[in-house]
Amino acid sequence: MMDSNIVKLIGEHYEDMVSYAVLILKEEQTAMDLVQDIFVDLCDSETNLDSVFNKRSYLMRSVRNRCLNELRRQYRYQKRINAYTETIADDDQLELQSESSEDLTQLMTLMDNLSARCCEVFLLCKVENYSYKAAAEKLNISVNTVKTHLQRANKFLKDQMSKQK
Repeated sequence: MMDSNIVKLIGEHYEDMVSYAVLILKEEQTAMDLVQDIFVDLCDSETNLDSVFNKRSYLMRSVRNRCLNELRRQYRYQKRINAYTETIADDDQLELQSESSEDLTQLMTLMDNLSARCCEVFLLCKVENYSYKAAAEKLNISVNTVKTHLQRANKFLKDQMSKQK
């Protein structure tokens, strides 16, 4: 049961306490819950407010302390969320790197099955980023021959990769 002194304190200080908590927390609902918790704790506790000289100061100090505790709790929670998110991102990156290295190893093995010229054209154009014209000049072949070798290499590699998956 609520003491009449606490009811009087609620009437006199509730709005100021909530306003102060909102200034600190920047969230009205959380501030209201926090102030309500202070009054509930006062009702439940054996604390006698008659011995407190400045009740307003006592209540505002309680609001400040509870707000700081709430901010610490939110900070710890956010740190745990960030750590968890980083762990997931690291796991995903590791999985992607693993898949990429497996695909690269598989690709290199399959390239051994290409003709020497076809493999050479593929490496120049796809790995070393040569243009068709530059690859043709380097290998002393026509641009159309470069295109033909690339088409054959791409078709062969795609077919083999899809068969192996």
